[in-house]
Amino acid sequence: MSIIAILLISTILFVNAKIYKNILAPAVITNIVWLLLLIIYNTVDHGLRPLSDYFYWIVLIWNLGFTIGSCLINKLYLPVHGSMTMLNRHRIGSILLWVMILSLLLSIYGLYLIGSSLNPGNIFAGIRQNSVSILNGEEPSVILPIYISMAQSVASYSVVVIGTMFFLRGNKSFAVKIALSLIILYTLFRSNKLSVVQVLFFISTLVILKNNISKKMIFYFLIAFLIMMLGAHLMRAGGDKAAEFDLGKMLAVYLLSPLPAFDIVSTGNTALIEDFNGEYTFRAFIPYLNLLGFNLVGNSDPFNLHFWTNTPLPVNVYTVFFSFHTDFGIYGIVFASLFYGIFFGILWKGCKKKIPMFQVAYASCFFILAFQFFADYLFMFFWTNALTLLFIFFFFTHFSFGHLLSAKKYHYA
Repeated sequence: MSIIAILLISTILFVNAKIYKNILAPAVITNIVWLLLLIIYNTVDHGLRPLSDYFYWIVLIWNLGFTIGSCLINKLYLPVHGSMTMLNRHRIGSILLWVMILSLLLSIYGLYLIGSSLNPGNIFAGIRQNSVSILNGEEPSVILPIYISMAQSVASYSVVVIGTMFFLRGNKSFAVKIALSLIILYTLFRSNKLSVVQVLFFISTLVILKNNISKKMIFYFLIAFLIMMLGAHLMRAGGDKAAEFDLGKMLAVYLLSPLPAFDIVSTGNTALIEDFNGEYTFRAFIPYLNLLGFNLVGNSDPFNLHFWTNTPLPVNVYTVFFSFHTDFGIYGIVFASLFYGIFFGILWKGCKKKIPMFQVAYASCFFILAFQFFADYLFMFFWTNALTLLFIFFFFTHFSFGHLLSAKKYHYA
């Protein structure tokens, strides 16, 4: 079955490559990710268990559904308001730049306070401990001053603002370079490899969309990626754990092990639903549904922080398929793949027209595509993604309601 899956996904990739003629197109990226993983998994001696035929069927359905959803959007004409097709120079100014710099400085200081309070011997491990606790629904161990908490909220949009100024507007002033350096420092302080991935993929995607890519840029990106990923891993490990670091094991855990982990769960009749079907996929909506009168509890471990599977390496990440399949079985995979294809297809339509707002939005979500073999980051952090896209929308658009209602102001992508 592995050979059949590889051949069929190769065929789907060939069709998508002919349609889109761009390696960054969402359907093309999806096909490449899964094709490479399946080839590596079946050719490298990684020590992980073989994958079942059922897993290969899931991968095929996902790639086909994603392609159909993306192609449907590719054939449609989407109305785009004229105010979205240009950079808003009033909102991308020096005041906002310095607000971001101040917010980054305060945020780094806040992380230092958290880390030194929870683990004076290794502040990065303390920061990671605090992040996991919050993700698990626990109360923060360290209460920060309100001005630092507000600064952290603002700093979460710093990559979008600084990246836009540097790569779209070509602003390479000293202040922008300082801000970029602070973003890297802030990312490392967070001791979270996902944060590293988000920053580096956002920047590299914007560079490619602007056709500023070069061999030197690719080399710098790869070096920065390795240094920051290893740095985030080793700094929070510290001491003996850092000395025992095994690069091969790390790659096996993060690159390949989510595949057999999901395979074990999906074929093992593992009972994971605690409250209702949909508790994983729609975890972000549960508090708001309860405000409307529903009585939902959800899953006690929605992010699988305590649910581990031996592949034989211990793993608690189960690819993008996990939530949808656990909640709704094979039908969840079908509908989720279509939704993913439609969502990213809409963003890509704007990218093809070189609309800055869509370029930044697609770049901010690109890591979700690149790391779909790891987890479902679209629904897992739904409100974070939604607020980021909403921020980008207001960051770029500058229309009045009168202009909004004017049909002459609309273009079609």
